[in-house]
Amino acid sequence: MDYTVGRSFTGAVKRALSYPVTLTFQNAKEGVIKQDKLNYQSIQYEYDEAAGFWAVNQDYLLPQPAGEQVSKPGYNTFWTVDDKKLTDSGKINITSDNPTVEIDYVIQNPTIQPVADGTVQADFHTLSIDLDAAGPHTVGVQVSHPLLKEQQGTEDTYVYFQYCWWDESGEESGVNGPRSRAEPELFSSSAENGILNRVKTENAVIPIDGQEHARTDGHYYMVEIYGYLVENGGTPELFYKSHHNFIDFGSDSDTEATVSRSYTLQVEVTQLERHAVLFQTGEHGTLEGTSNFAVKDGSTMRKSGYPVPSVAADSGYSFTGWLGTDGITRTSNEVLDLTVTGDMTFTAQYAKDSGSGGSTGTTRYTIEASAGHGGGISPDGRVRVSRGSDKTFRITSDAGYEIADVLVDGESVGAVSRYTFETVRKNHTIEAEFRAVEKAPDTGVDRWLNTTDHRAYLNGYGTGLFGPDDHMTRPRRPRCSTTSCWTRRCPPRSASPTCPPTPGTPARWRPWPPGHGGRRRRRKFAQRTITRAEFTVMAMRFARLPEGGENPFSDVTSSDWFYDQVVGRCSTGGSPATPTAPSVRRPPSPGRR
Repeated sequence: MDYTVGRSFTGAVKRALSYPVTLTFQNAKEGVIKQDKLNYQSIQYEYDEAAGFWAVNQDYLLPQPAGEQVSKPGYNTFWTVDDKKLTDSGKINITSDNPTVEIDYVIQNPTIQPVADGTVQADFHTLSIDLDAAGPHTVGVQVSHPLLKEQQGTEDTYVYFQYCWWDESGEESGVNGPRSRAEPELFSSSAENGILNRVKTENAVIPIDGQEHARTDGHYYMVEIYGYLVENGGTPELFYKSHHNFIDFGSDSDTEATVSRSYTLQVEVTQLERHAVLFQTGEHGTLEGTSNFAVKDGSTMRKSGYPVPSVAADSGYSFTGWLGTDGITRTSNEVLDLTVTGDMTFTAQYAKDSGSGGSTGTTRYTIEASAGHGGGISPDGRVRVSRGSDKTFRITSDAGYEIADVLVDGESVGAVSRYTFETVRKNHTIEAEFRAVEKAPDTGVDRWLNTTDHRAYLNGYGTGLFGPDDHMTRPRRPRCSTTSCWTRRCPPRSASPTCPPTPGTPARWRPWPPGHGGRRRRRKFAQRTITRAEFTVMAMRFARLPEGGENPFSDVTSSDWFYDQVVGRCSTGGSPATPTAPSVRRPPSPGRR
């Protein structure tokens, strides 16, 4: 076969035979270059003038473009002829008679690397997250390109990327893993009919918050990466799309993909066990600062950045160290450097100061007092009490509320308005609880009965006097009884107009005397009076309320026959004023009604 340069071939002969062509390279670094090549053969063929035949030069390289032609960031530069890309070893396929080789450009594909907690990893095989390290924790990809705005892109010409995340976890769920359902704003999903509901986001990474976000042993996350090019402020055009990893039956379903590479991430999540380290006050001081810590297994308080709380010893005492659960007393520095392998408790230790003789040192305890919504307790908060002393707390309810219960050291002591810790020898807690008061139904009585004055029949006059010998008419008694029972929510008694008498109680103390007979006799007794003391005794026994307590009245003494009932009424809802000088009173006479 004759391969003489310049020989002319036309038509089918050209397509069937290899023949010499001359390539003219424009804009080469050395200027315009002409090279003789064989059409339909590798560009490495060169004609050997001395030998007189064509031979392959395996070291052949295309000419270098001129300098100004290779300075376009974000693009790859290459030679083309007849709109076909030339390479250093590829075949030539020329249809024109005078082929001119020109420079062309194509935008570069991005560089994609796996990242875990912001650090680039070696490969995509398995990414490890240590939950004990500082968070927040993330895994994902780092996508770089010269034309990103933060690199060499401009306001008019730049690239940007979007991401579709898939949670491919579980045999049954396929591409719809737990996070596809729990985080639909971040993860894409597949409908039952096979339609892919892609969620494109700007998130190149996804959060890893716990062990439930680990994906190993065939479970993984997959991300589809979309790259868009904006040139001269025009419409964004897709220039890059990574392939999904879904199983295709027949033709490739990912028609948008520009590369065959897909990106999947397996994630391993680790977390060291933590142990509780607790510091306690002890008997002769208080702690300042945090006293409860969670320390990683095998670490120390100092390495974890945790301080040992400071100790304020009581007067007459000095802090001597921390007694651990292992029975060893250590200094604060020794505790800081102690390796933690399990839960630990340290209790502050104290010693009496020399010369105190035990006379100036006073042991103090703490009573934590708190109140719920609807009232208050006084004093409240952390109350320091000397050893062996008493401390009284008063509980008051807000308007529309009443005391529901009082808890002392977690145990109920009832709905009391005051509680005294006697001879305190340890720390205590007291907590008051309240509830809304149901409004009594409107009976219409208060529109014709003087209810304002009737309050004094039960609670006193507001001057520190109860007035036990003052008289009240019998029609006032039902109103007072009703008030008392509604205030204390007494259960309903018998509908009989008489109270069940207590042994030894005079018959005249009943609402109506025995044998009252018909209407005339009832009217007669209705005009007779009884004393406030008599009524209070009847009301308290009728309602079966607790008796006794603290006496606020100056005209009531412990020797009075009505003492327990009167002071009991005050403890269960009365509101007496400050006691004043006692008034003259007399014991009940058999003839008084």
